[in-house]
Amino acid sequence: MVKAEVCIEGEPVCNDESGDPSGPFCFVYDTCFMKLVLRLPFDLFEKEVLTEMNVCPTQLRPNSWAFLRIFFILCDILDIVPTLNVFFYFFELKTSYRKLWATLNSFSGRRLFTLFKSSYKNFKGHFIKICPSSKDPTMLEGFPLYRAPIPRFQTTCQMEDLNP
Repeated sequence: MVKAEVCIEGEPVCNDESGDPSGPFCFVYDTCFMKLVLRLPFDLFEKEVLTEMNVCPTQLRPNSWAFLRIFFILCDILDIVPTLNVFFYFFELKTSYRKLWATLNSFSGRRLFTLFKSSYKNFKGHFIKICPSSKDPTMLEGFPLYRAPIPRFQTTCQMEDLNP
């Protein structure tokens, strides 16, 4: 069970929970739910990717969420367990716009998916505040909830690092 709240106008999405009596929360772009069919709570793989990159959900641009979602769906269709090594064999993290946002890009020569014909526009001001419900108070555990000042750049995963 998820509790979603409308953001208050002018509420900064880069703040942490300090001083917030409602407890832990995170922000997610509304387009991720409307266009990418993102589901909450995040699955273990999505949490692992966010944690490995040290980014909260709003630091990852919607196009990058699309890469993450389609990778997960492809693994599910092929009956492959998605792992960080396989994901980071195909994708690398880059920062943009004063390191406020992070993007996932394909490694050269390892393209798994083609580029989008268009990118998401005007997404930056449209958020939903996600809070755990009393029925599932741990749903927001296992990944960064608030903007990290510096995302973590993982090393390139090579073919020999992958399981057969």
